[in-house]
This record gives sequence, structure tokens and C-alpha cells, in this order.
Amino acid sequence: MKNYLEQEGFEVKSPRATIQTAFQIQLITVGHGWIDALEKRNLMAYTYDEEKAHEAETLIRKKYYPLIHELYFKLEKAL
Repeated sequence: MKNYLEQEGFEVKSPRATIQTAFQIQLITVGHGWIDALEKRNLMAYTYDEEKAHEAETLIRKKYYPLIHELYFKLEKAL
């Protein structure tokens, strides 16, 4: 997402700014879902708790994969 935005002439300096810019130009449609994924990623980076890992896996499959899938097809069309 960041690379695409930079290629299009946008200057994004952080993951949050990348998400905000992508939402503003309608590259993504569910900005709050991407922000949630970013926050969860930051929480899970150093978690070794099996229960939290299972929760993360469920969130990825059910909530975040559809967001990534949508972005993938938009980027595929743009290229």
C-alpha cells in the first residue's frame, strides 16, 4: 500500500499515515478496520501467549483477510 501511494506521488511517513491517505483516495474502504489491524499487529508483535495467538489468527482470517483481499484486487486493477 505504501509503495503504491509513493508511486502515485503521495508522501507517507508512517503506517497510520499510509492508511489515512489510502482511505482518503478510496484505495481502501474500511479505514477503521485497517487502523484496528495496525493496532492489533503492534500488540501481537511480542506476544507468546497461545490464547492471544489463537485470537489473532481468528481476527486475521475473519476480519483482516477480507480487507487485504479487497486491496489486492484494487491494486491488481491499478497495475
